[in-house]
Amino acid sequence: MIGAGVGAAVTIAIVAALGFLSATALPAERRSTQASAPSAEPARPPYQPRSEAATRPREAVLPDVELASLVRLARGGTLAQALDRAGVGAADANDVIAALATQLNLRRLGAGQLVELKFEPIPATQQRRLASVIIPLDVDSTIIAKRAGEAGFVARREDKALHAGSARVVGTIDDSLFVSAQAAGMPIRVIMDFIRLYSWDVDFQREIQPGDRFEVLFEQFHTEVDRVTQGGAKVGEILYASLTIKGDDVRYYRYRAPAGVDYFNASGESVRKALLKTPLDGAKLTSGFGKRTHPILGYTRMHRGVDFAAPVGTPIVAAGNGTVEVAGSNGAYGNYVRIRHSGNYQTAYAHLSRFGYGVRAGRTIKQGQIIGYVGTTGLSTGPHLHYEILVGGNQVNPMTVKFASGNKLNGRELAQFRRHVADVDARVAALPPLVKVATRE
Repeated sequence: MIGAGVGAAVTIAIVAALGFLSATALPAERRSTQASAPSAEPARPPYQPRSEAATRPREAVLPDVELASLVRLARGGTLAQALDRAGVGAADANDVIAALATQLNLRRLGAGQLVELKFEPIPATQQRRLASVIIPLDVDSTIIAKRAGEAGFVARREDKALHAGSARVVGTIDDSLFVSAQAAGMPIRVIMDFIRLYSWDVDFQREIQPGDRFEVLFEQFHTEVDRVTQGGAKVGEILYASLTIKGDDVRYYRYRAPAGVDYFNASGESVRKALLKTPLDGAKLTSGFGKRTHPILGYTRMHRGVDFAAPVGTPIVAAGNGTVEVAGSNGAYGNYVRIRHSGNYQTAYAHLSRFGYGVRAGRTIKQGQIIGYVGTTGLSTGPHLHYEILVGGNQVNPMTVKFASGNKLNGRELAQFRRHVADVDARVAALPPLVKVATRE
């Protein structure tokens, strides 16, 4: 997928934090059709019809069938607590957890994860016990732990073959790109990659307007069953993306060039740039580059950067790859970081509340890596980031500086790329857009 570091400032504002999990009840209309596990007490199970129980001899046993129950995991607990809530005894819970742990890290189960529990009759009794636990990880992958007689539980992973396809989503921005893309059926993972892809050239806080149009073609993988039933799908890479801003259609194509797979505009120029457009997300530009009356000192002076107002603690990321030159207190700048990049560029970040983990002079930094957090240290009237770009040691306006493309195709490679563009355009034109797509992220 697109590099996780690149465009992290955008991703931070989108992705909700996931915590540990506990079982919660399913909606009433679904819960009524499912039998829950019995308690450990030798009482009549709740799923036993009363009229049948009244006529059954005391020595009769339960029907030899499995009954299933679903639990949904949420923040605040563990799988062990979920099993306990479902009536699974401590010994069985410990055994099944130990078996599952051989196949996956249970701490990585996400909020909302469904876990299916199956119960079987205990011979010659009117009680049931846990028979198996099924955890679907993805469209093509499931973990199953089954009872193996008196030896406890044994877990295995089941993988299904996937069939490759693609899906096209189009839409118009009404409020925000994220909300409008979701409404159009774009999976969250694809939305995140789409935003990262455009983060070199687009300022999503200031340049996106209602009425702007988006389009994306992305890989989609189905199992044979899902392909027939229109069930869940696993998403892959973005193959083509288009974003219309102020009437200009900016199109990007995924293409395998001699230097590796990258995204290129229609002219064969790589979308990757030396520096990101902005180093944090969700901020408001409060002061531009140029002369202004200083809010504290009260006289006119040159403002050699731009200010972004944001709450204290908002993550700030490195605008590009480079080496930290300064990381420490710097007079009126307060807590301050300066990074040297290639091409005689430097970026500076001031008034930080604190520094990112391991950020210190001499440290190598990757584009999109968190280097600090918004604060109000130094000569500051409120929490904000003062951001500077320096070229040859001189501050320039960060909002107007242009950066060259990282790579440009030419010659025979450019001709081949243009044939690829024509093929993709034809494919996009022939594929009807999705109204809504069910996905496993």
